[in-house]
Amino acid sequence: MKKTLPIVAFILGIQSIYSQYDTACFVMRVGPQNSSNVDLLSYLPTRVLPSPDYFLCVDWTYNNVPGESRDIMKFDLSDIPAGSTVTSALLNLYPDPTSSNGSTGQPMYGPSNTSYLQRVTSSWDTSNVDWNNQPSTTTTDEIVLPQSTIFFQPYLNIDLKSFVQQWVSNPAQNYGMMLKLAAPDPYNSLIFSSGNQADTILRPLLSICYLSNTTGIADNMPVPSIKTYPNPANDKINIDLGNGYISEIRIYNLLGQEVITEKPAPDNVVKLAVGQLPKGPYLVKVTDISGRSFFEKQIIN
Repeated sequence: MKKTLPIVAFILGIQSIYSQYDTACFVMRVGPQNSSNVDLLSYLPTRVLPSPDYFLCVDWTYNNVPGESRDIMKFDLSDIPAGSTVTSALLNLYPDPTSSNGSTGQPMYGPSNTSYLQRVTSSWDTSNVDWNNQPSTTTTDEIVLPQSTIFFQPYLNIDLKSFVQQWVSNPAQNYGMMLKLAAPDPYNSLIFSSGNQADTILRPLLSICYLSNTTGIADNMPVPSIKTYPNPANDKINIDLGNGYISEIRIYNLLGQEVITEKPAPDNVVKLAVGQLPKGPYLVKVTDISGRSFFEKQIIN
């Protein structure tokens, strides 16, 4: 049986606390400053198209001629000390609503759009890479992106740990990853936003936690501070972790019973509906992406 008394005592006098672990974490909103990407098209095998605002794999017809597109994306991970142990790496990819590729307005399309993310194993340059001279990839630890079920489907929490570990262990061999259809066939597509997407909210989100082999602890990582507002609140609260990124929210009542659990996409601020809760004091527990826990008292009117 769970003990509820500690929570009751906590909720009556709490201000804000945290518990630290020795893992450094950060969330990267992918953009032009920390990534590079190219589009490769079999229909135009010598065309060079660097930095498109999409990241896609498509099989379509172009002037009635079948053609396949596959894309490459590379992340700048130079802030992670070489040789660090990667404990987690999760990637969120969001659909591109503005792309003219494939079926306009339906970025996830077709009955056979299951795709692969494969680690690139040879060098390439955005200034000259094309379909004919595209770099090699490996099927080792390839990641399957399953068949889509809706036209605007985000692919969340893609486990990129094995890729990132390879890139961090061998920075000179960080050649990125390729997105390609598992079984190319006309009229199938997965079209995501890249780091060049004008709408920054739709750009990929990469969350990485690691343990450095030099210090074993991220001593220079700033400690986030939690606040909730408005407080008291009626129907909604904002949970703000400052320079931290929220991975889980749990709310407890005065009896120590868990009344709300949320696992949002990593962000600094999360808005939460609380209008369904009875009036009274509550304990908000927030866990960040590195596993640290923060607590705050919240009053619901």
